Amino acid sequence: MGGGGGSSNPNSSSIWSYIIRVGLDFAKLGINFNQSFVREIGNGRDTLFWDDLWFGDQRFKDKFPRLYQLESSKAICVSDRIHKDASGLTFTWQWSRMPNGRTLNDVGQLQTSLDSMRFHSGDNDRWVWQLDNNEIFKSYTMASLLDEKLLHNSYQGQETVRNKLLPKKIEIFAWRALKKRIPTRVELDKKCIDLDSVRCPVCDDDLETAEHALVFCRFAMEVWARVFQWWNLGNVSTLSIAEIFKDERPYSSSHGNGII
Repeated sequence: MGGGGGSSNPNSSSIWSYIIRVGLDFAKLGINFNQSFVREIGNGRDTLFWDDLWFGDQRFKDKFPRLYQLESSKAICVSDRIHKDASGLTFTWQWSRMPNGRTLNDVGQLQTSLDSMRFHSGDNDRWVWQLDNNEIFKSYTMASLLDEKLLHNSYQGQETVRNKLLPKKIEIFAWRALKKRIPTRVELDKKCIDLDSVRCPVCDDDLETAEHALVFCRFAMEVWARVFQWWNLGNVSTLSIAEIFKDERPYSSSHGNGII
C-alpha cells in the first residue's frame, strides 16, 4: 500500500485530506498524529520511491526536486532503485540525462542518506504506528491518548486533575461541561441545526445552555438541594459549573470549610 495516494492540501475534500485536518487538530493537543505512521521497507515492491514518505521526514521528490525532474520513470518502486545483497546496498538509476554539477552532488547526498537504510525482516512493506508499542494502530489507544490530553488541559488557568475514583466517561462529561461542549439547544443552534425552540424543554424558564441545564434549571436546583441535604453540606447559595470544580465551595455550611 503506498502512502502518497491522498492530497496534502487540507482544503481538499478527499478522505486523506480529512485525515490530515484531523491530524492538525490532534497536533494542537500535542499529538503528532500525521507523523506517527512510518513506512518500513520489506521487499520494496509496495512503496513508491519518489512519491511516498518512507525515509526521513520528506518525500524524495520534495527533498531532491532536481533529481526528480531527471527521473525517467517517476512512478518507480523502491525495489527498482535499491537492491540489497551480502555486500550491502546497490543503486540503479535511470536518468533522462546524466546528472552534473549540483544534481551530481544531489545524487551523492541521496546515496549517502540511503546507506543507513534498513530493510525489515518481513517480505512486504508495511506501515507501523509509533504511538503504540505494538506498532499497530488501534482506535482505543488513540482514544486513550486523546482522553489524557483533553483531561489535562487547563480551564481558565486551572489544571483539570483526574480523579481515579470516577469512571472516565464522567470525567469527560465534566470537562465538556466546563468547555461548553454539551449539545444543549443553544449550542446546537449555533451550529445551524434547526430547532423549534432553544428554551429549556424541562422547565421552559430560560434558554437551554449547559449552565442552565446542569445548574439553574429549577429541577436541577432541586437535585442539588437534595444532594447538599444528603451530604449535610448546608444550603445551596450561588452555584455554577465553574464553581463546582473549584476549591471555593458555592454553599454555606456550618461544618468546617465544607469541602466534599
